[in-house]
Parts: sequence; structure tokens; C-alpha cells
Amino acid sequence: MFLIYGKRTANIKSITDYQEACTDCKSFGLDITISQEYFHLYYIPFAPVGNKVVYMRCCHCGNPNRIFALEKNYAAQTRSPFYYYSIPLLIVAGILFIVFANQMSRRQTAERVAHPQTGDVYRLRDDNSQPAQYYFLKVVAVTPTAVLTSHGSKIYSGFVSDPLPGDYFVPADTIRYTIPELVKMQQEGMISSVNRATD
Repeated sequence: MFLIYGKRTANIKSITDYQEACTDCKSFGLDITISQEYFHLYYIPFAPVGNKVVYMRCCHCGNPNRIFALEKNYAAQTRSPFYYYSIPLLIVAGILFIVFANQMSRRQTAERVAHPQTGDVYRLRDDNSQPAQYYFLKVVAVTPTAVLTSHGSKIYSGFVSDPLPGDYFVPADTIRYTIPELVKMQQEGMISSVNRATD
């Protein structure tokens, strides 16, 4: 795989200091530019590298100035911009998004298990077999005291998000659950998701 990576330099701050005088013409006013290198991957900044470089030029005569104490002071005061950490920030944001989406999905699953509707499809995980097996149940009827489900025709040896083509629900293969039983199954991780017709 071809990766484009390397180092680039960017100006991170530009100011004019009217408190300092030019070492040549003695006029007050220095244009100051601070730059810094950064690593990039596909031209997206990854991390700053090396020391900041301070360049000073007189506003009047245009000559460059080297005032080491001033350069050191400006380099110390200037922070690397946050976008120099774009890739780490994107990774953290991606992890946070996944965690948030997972929590929302679990909350939605818990809500749907506690309030079942006809047509809901449960994805179940059976950890008693090795490797874990997956199968689907479809809610065919809901009464005040129970939920009647129809079993899928296939059992999967690996994770699947939805029933695959050819998998169908067997009308004669029904299982009755109480809502507390279903809630317990969801809390124990056996029911991992509930698909609803409104999705």
C-alpha cells in the first residue's frame, strides 16, 4: 500500500511587536513569524516535531533581526495548534463515537425488549456452544403476559447482523417468553439487538 507521509512546515503565528526596535535602523516595529514542522500522513497533520522557529524582520527597513532572548520568549509562548494533532483527535473522536453509538444501541435494544411489538426480530447469541452461535427470533404475537416468537430456520456459526437470504421464520417452531424473561436475556447479553419494522 502506498503511503504519503513525511514532514511539512507551517506558519503557526504572525504578529507585529511595536515594543522592540530594529537592530539596524533602530525604528520600533518587528514583524514576527513563528513556524514549526509537523509529521503528516496523507497530508493530515499527525504531531508537531522539533523546535519552533522564530523569524523577525523590521517593519521599516525590511532587514532581518536576530534577538535571541526575544526569539526564545516567543517560541516558549506560542503553542502548537490543535490541528497539528488531527489524526490522534480523529482517532479519539472515532472511539468516542463508537462508544456513544454502542450505548445508544444497547439502550434502544433494552427499550424494545421491555416493550415488544409484533414483527420485532431479535438477534440471539448462544455462548453455550463453541464458537458462539447466532440465530433469530421473530415476534409473532404480544399478549399482556407473554410474547410468542417464531424461530429462524438457520443457526449461524459467526456473527451476522441480519438474517441471510434463505433464512426464514418457521411458523410451527414457536417459543413463548414472558417479558421479564426477555429482559433478563437482554441483560445477560443473549439478545444483542432488536430490529423493528420502523427502522
